[in-house]
Order: sequence, then structure tokens, then C-alpha cells
Amino acid sequence: MSELSSTLSFQPFVRLPTELRLKIWEHIYELTPPRLLPFYVCTSDLDFLRFRRTACHNYPHIFARKMKTVPAILHVCRESREVGLQYYALGFDICRIPSLGREDTDVDTYTTCPHEIAMDEKNKGLYWDRSKDVVYLDSTARLDSSSETAAYVWGGKTGIRFGKMNKVAMSFNTLRSCGLGEYLAWEGITTLFVLMPDMCTAEELLKAERFIQMSLKKAGLRSNKSQAVEVEFHSGAVEELLELEC
Repeated sequence: MSELSSTLSFQPFVRLPTELRLKIWEHIYELTPPRLLPFYVCTSDLDFLRFRRTACHNYPHIFARKMKTVPAILHVCRESREVGLQYYALGFDICRIPSLGREDTDVDTYTTCPHEIAMDEKNKGLYWDRSKDVVYLDSTARLDSSSETAAYVWGGKTGIRFGKMNKVAMSFNTLRSCGLGEYLAWEGITTLFVLMPDMCTAEELLKAERFIQMSLKKAGLRSNKSQAVEVEFHSGAVEELLELEC
């Protein structure tokens, strides 16, 4: 065991020139696989009254689950963290949709969600890679009975606009229920992975494509035929997307 341990370490690393060490950390970052960022969308806040929360206008809510681990490069040493922070963002860029009635000075409207107010002061240590990681929006999963499973929550009548989340995945059923282009908007998205049932027919796929084009248009986005958003259809488990991205 001692011989095996010695082969897994490189003691002279700290004596290498700084430039070489930084290149090694950059290489480690490049080899770090993408992660799946699970978000949960519920169409009605009434689904969560069992959490003893105040009903919030019966509007859709989105929860970001806690991430189980911090990327290794961010806590190995000071040098590795400096390299990692060039790529990993802290928290999420979420705004309201002004077209739904919020004025900049309308504090009551801006903070329509008591859940959001309670969560905003906690769980800020969520690091993710905008260029690699895939945001997975799911309308079928359920959070545990403890609110600590959620790191962020957004909701209320003002609607939600996501920014700087490049790669997004959701099932076609979730896409139909989440109000993309109406209650939910997305800015900066480059790739939309749509998960279809395994036994999806050609006719069902064609209908899904038409619906997605309409939803993207409502959201002010254009598909890969014009520019911006590349739409990819997949079947199978969402985790398989990460293998494709590696």
C-alpha cells in the first residue's frame, strides 16, 4: 500500500516553476468533466404547502438543488483556486421579467416570493462552470421533506429570467409545462437538450420540433437555423448528456 501511495504523489511539484505549475492546473481544469446542475420546477406553489410555507400567489417556482461537492480545483491550494475561479461562477444570475409588471421601485412586487427572501441569505457557496455544466430543469422530481435540499428558490408573479446558463436540458414534457417564453425566459442559452421518450415516433418528434420553435420565438430566441440556440434531441437518461459533452 505504501508503494502504491508513493506513485500517486509528486513531492517536487511545489518546487516547479510557477508558470509550469499553473499550466498543470489549467490542464487539470480541462480534464474536469461537466456536471449536471439539477433544478426543479413546480407549476404551482400549492404543491409545497406540506413544507409549511406560505402560499405564494399560486405561481410557478423553481428550486436549485444543493450541489454535493465543490469542484476539487477550488480547494486543493491557493494556486489551484486562482486558476479555477477563472472558470467557475458563484451563484446564479436570475432576474425578474419586467414585462410582467415589475417597476424598479416596486419592492413589494419584486419580492413576491417569501421563499426566495428566506433563501437569498443562505447557500451562496455554489460554484459552477458556465461553459461546461448542464442545467437540468425537471418537473417530475420531488425535493426531500427538508428545505435544506434546496439552495436557491425563485418564484412569484413577476416571472423568471435566467442569464448566462449556456447549456440547458429538460424533457419535452417539462418544456411544455414550464412556460418557456411566457413565465420563464432564458438569456445566453447556446444549447437546448430536449429529452424525448424512447419510443417517440417520427410524427411526435415533428410536433415537438414545431412546439419548441414556437416556444423559442416567444422567448425571443432563435434556433440553430438562424443563430443562437442549437436544439438537440436525445432519448435515454439525462446523465448520458454529460458523457457526450466530455
